[in-house]
Amino acid sequence: QGALTRYAIRKLQKVTELTTLAKAGSVFETIPISPEYTPKGFADVRVHVDTIAHDVNDYLKRKTVMGRRQRLDHARQEVLKLQNKLILLARPLGHSLRPVVDDWLLLLNKEVDERSEGRRATGVEQATTFVPVSNPFVAGNPLLPRDKDVFKGREHIIARIEEHLANVEQRFALLLYGRRRIGKTSVLKNLPMLLQSQFVSVYADLEEPKWREGDELFCYHLARALVHNLDRYPAARDLLREPAMTRFDRHPFTALDQVLDSIEVWASRVGRRILIAFDEYEGLDEGIRQRTVTTRVLDQLRGIIQHREYIAVLLAGSHRPQALTAAKWPHYLLNVKMIEVGILKRRDAQELLTAPVRRLRYEVNALERILALTHCEPFLLQAVAFEIVQQVNQMKRVTVEVEDVEAAGRSVVRGAEMYFAVLWNEECSAEERAVLSRVAGGEWKPGVLEEEEEEEEKEAVISLCEKTILEFRPTGIRFGSELFEWWVREEGSNSA
Repeated sequence: QGALTRYAIRKLQKVTELTTLAKAGSVFETIPISPEYTPKGFADVRVHVDTIAHDVNDYLKRKTVMGRRQRLDHARQEVLKLQNKLILLARPLGHSLRPVVDDWLLLLNKEVDERSEGRRATGVEQATTFVPVSNPFVAGNPLLPRDKDVFKGREHIIARIEEHLANVEQRFALLLYGRRRIGKTSVLKNLPMLLQSQFVSVYADLEEPKWREGDELFCYHLARALVHNLDRYPAARDLLREPAMTRFDRHPFTALDQVLDSIEVWASRVGRRILIAFDEYEGLDEGIRQRTVTTRVLDQLRGIIQHREYIAVLLAGSHRPQALTAAKWPHYLLNVKMIEVGILKRRDAQELLTAPVRRLRYEVNALERILALTHCEPFLLQAVAFEIVQQVNQMKRVTVEVEDVEAAGRSVVRGAEMYFAVLWNEECSAEERAVLSRVAGGEWKPGVLEEEEEEEEKEAVISLCEKTILEFRPTGIRFGSELFEWWVREEGSNSA
C-alpha cells in the first residue's frame, strides 16, 4: 500500500499544466482496483481525479465558448470536492495530496481569470473574453415547473379551470383542446404551481401504454397516482396507503371506489378539491379500439364526474369527443366544458423572448420578425429563441439582429421536420393540404373552381383559420406562421 501510494503521489505531483492534468487519470491505470492493495479513501481519490482529468481534456477539445466554460466550471467543482475528501483522509494519502490538489485549483482559477481578462497563459493580449448567454429555452419538450422563466401567459386558461372547479354545484368534465405542440401538456404539468392552494392537481399521461393494459391496471394506476400525489399532505397519509395491485384483480372498480371514498373524506376535512388531469385522452380511445380496455373505464369516469363532490376530471387532447370513433364519448362526457389552448398573446410572446435572457438586446424589428415567423406558437417561439441564443453565443455578442432571426428560422425549418410533418399530415385533411399548397404557392384565387368544389374549399379555409394555421388579413388569406409556409413550399408536397 505504501509503495503504490507513493508512486501515485509522485506522478500526480508532476501535474503542473492543463495538458498534464488532462492525462492525470492514466496514473491509476497500472494500480490494482482491489481495496486490499490500496489504503482507505484511495478509490474515492481515483474517481475524482479521473473526473477532473476527463473534464479538463474535454475543456481543451471543446470548440464552443459555452461548452468550454461548462467543462472548466465542472472541473473546478470536482477539485473542491476532492479537497474536502482529502482533509478527512489519514497520512500519507491525505497529507501528501492536499498541496497537489491545491495547486490544481490555482491552475484552474488562473485559466478562468485569464479567459475573463482576455489573456492566454502566454500573456498575449486578446479582446475581452465573451461570457456566453445561458440558454433557457426548451424546444420540443413540455415545460415543467422548473422552466417557469419560459412558461408565459395562459392566465385565462388557469382562471377558467379554477372558475369551474370552484362551482361545486355543477358536475361536468373539462376538456383542454388544441393543436399538437400548442402547449396543452405544459399547462397540465404546471397546474400544481399555478392553481390556488385549495386545488390539488394529479397528472396522468394516457399515451403511456400502462393505462391501456386492461381495466384492472387502469384502476390500479389511477389509484396509485392519486395516493402518490397526496402523500405530501400529512393528514392524507393517515388515510391513504400504497394500493396493492392484487386488490384490483377481481373487482377493480370497487377497489378504485374505495380509494376515492378515502380521498373524499380527506378532501372534505381540509377543504380541497382534486383535479385529475388526463393528458392525451385519445390514448384511451385507442385502447378501446384495440380491446385492451373496455368502455367500463368510461363508465367509471362518468361516475366520478357526476357523483364525486371533491374530485373533478380534466381531459386534454387535440380531438373533440365527437371526432373519436371507438367509443361514444359524448355519451360519457355529459355537459363537457371546452377550454381552447391556442397561440400566445403578443405581449406574452414578447415576455417569453425577453424576460428569461435580459442580457440579450433586440435590434429594431428583430422581435417583430420573430413574432411574424412563429405566429406566437409556443413550440416555434421556443425553437427560434433557442437557435438565436446558440448563434449569438457562437458570434460572441448579445445583440440580436434581423439576420439572426432569419437564420434561426431557417434552422428551425430544417430541424423541426417532425413538427411540421405532423401538422401537415395529421392536423390537416387532404382538402386543407390542397388549400395550403395553393396559398403557399401564391395561387390563391377564390371563385375559379366549380361551385361544388368551391364550397369544399371554403369549408377547408374556415377550418384552417379556426386552427390558426391560416388567418384572414386585409391583403387576403395568409399563413399564420411564416415558418410553416416556408416548409410547405419546400417539403409539403413530398410529405403527403
